[in-house]
Amino acid sequence: MDVITLLKKDHKMVKNLFEEFNNLKSSKIQKKADIIAQIKEALTVHAQVEEELVYPAFRENRSMKEQVGEALEEHHVTKILLGELDALQPDGERYDAKVKVLYEYLMHHVKEEEKEMFPEAQKRLSSKRLAALGEEVEARRSELLEGNEDGGQQERENMEEQDREAREDMEEEGGLVIEKEKEQRSGRRVA
Repeated sequence: MDVITLLKKDHKMVKNLFEEFNNLKSSKIQKKADIIAQIKEALTVHAQVEEELVYPAFRENRSMKEQVGEALEEHHVTKILLGELDALQPDGERYDAKVKVLYEYLMHHVKEEEKEMFPEAQKRLSSKRLAALGEEVEARRSELLEGNEDGGQQERENMEEQDREAREDMEEEGGLVIEKEKEQRSGRRVA
């Protein structure tokens, strides 16, 4: 299967999981948590194969470098949203809202990939290259899902730590701004 078809299949599966989540009654707390766990695993594997295999192949074409850069940043924000979702309880008041924001953000990313990036890749890469890339992605996905990779757990933990640090940095920056505003209001000079 060529890589574009494979990635579109992933997009559809994740969209279906979000729709299943949205159709649940609010009392189905455990089912919500289970679906979000499935979404998180699917997105984590999908992002990793794109970042390791797909985007580097696309980036070889100068015309796609900007699109790939934007997609990588969108992956970063998605990881932050997933981390924030992990910190919430499925029955908490912000949980469903966070899931909705994640869904809307992902659908924006999917639309850009499917309407802009993938057609550009189909123009720039041969069908043989796209098929070979699809095979590489399927093999890597199997490794990730089976957990048969050396250091895979450590890599995931490192990625989670980086995302946690990024969230903390953003919180600190936000706290610094608030502190400066308080000091300015109280008439103290801010260095």
